[in-house]
Amino acid sequence: MVKKTSFGQIVIDRCLNSLKQILRTAFPRLCIGCMKTELTTRKNYLCIQCISEVPFTDHFEKKYENALVQHFYGRFPITFGAAMVYFTSGGLVQEIMHAFKYKGEQYIGRSLGKMLADRLNNCTFRPSFDIILSVPIHFKRQYMRGFNQSDILAQEIANVLKVPFEKDLLIKILETESQTTKTRSERLNNIANAIAIQKNKVEEVKGKRILLVDDTITTGSTLEACGLILLRNGAASISIACVAIAK
Repeated sequence: MVKKTSFGQIVIDRCLNSLKQILRTAFPRLCIGCMKTELTTRKNYLCIQCISEVPFTDHFEKKYENALVQHFYGRFPITFGAAMVYFTSGGLVQEIMHAFKYKGEQYIGRSLGKMLADRLNNCTFRPSFDIILSVPIHFKRQYMRGFNQSDILAQEIANVLKVPFEKDLLIKILETESQTTKTRSERLNNIANAIAIQKNKVEEVKGKRILLVDDTITTGSTLEACGLILLRNGAASISIACVAIAK
């Protein structure tokens, strides 16, 4: 039996198709790297030229001998750690991250989150996670920026992995100074008392395998402070995933 399509439905379908064509023309999907090349499919986020220039890591092929895991060796125990790309001053990755964090281009963050999630989802040695947490930023900075960049990444990963994202479980209660010129001990002291767990959510940490998500690792002190407080409050294990790590 052939299902008949009403005249009204035909008109609606044609209008929707026309609207889609108009939107594609007015707002084409551009490569998040060069912001010039129009992409042909919704699964791509970078054009071929930019993909060839991105310094992707080998972290999703190396379980222990990768730069992120080694970065935290002796600082606090992590079960799994991986970054997607290397960050270098003045490079393509810096331009992409700058547009995301400081120019309010949140769609870039969602695209990066999906890319990171795909790599996590296809990583054969990735452990299972019970909850996903984002690295917090101080409320003043979030108010000025309009969002926490790590929240956007974590939500996309949670959607793909089908793991709950617990937003605002970790909070940054103190605004800290720049970490770049400090020693490791000074950096940790600077951030140690700045991170806390919401009092009404402490029980949610106990016995949980946690994936911590951040955008870029430079010194790693904030991630270290987050990991240590989670472990002190009964977390079973801590893993880390981030978009970029400084090279």
